[in-house]
Amino acid sequence: MLQALTIDQVRQIAEAAEKLAAQDATGTVNVADGNASMALQVHLYGLGAEAMIELKALMWMGKGDCADFDAAVVRARTQDNPIRSISDQASIPLYLRKGAEMLGLQLT
Repeated sequence: MLQALTIDQVRQIAEAAEKLAAQDATGTVNVADGNASMALQVHLYGLGAEAMIELKALMWMGKGDCADFDAAVVRARTQDNPIRSISDQASIPLYLRKGAEMLGLQLT
């Protein structure tokens, strides 16, 4: 279960990623979402090392790459820069929501 990462942090990251994905899909930038990429980066870089590892593990679960959270955490610890691999994922919100659901957590 999550120890370093809070459900609120997961929610904020998912929401920021959703705004960025919506902006990218439409190709339009409105004033409210104009800094969506920056907002996502701020949330990601604001996490501590352990929280970042848990976030990556949660994404892997949601993506279907790993069904066991503890095993995903161990795997995430071997990555050099998990922030880059997270911020490059277009499906962050989907993966986070699905991973949270697999752990019995509600983001909404």
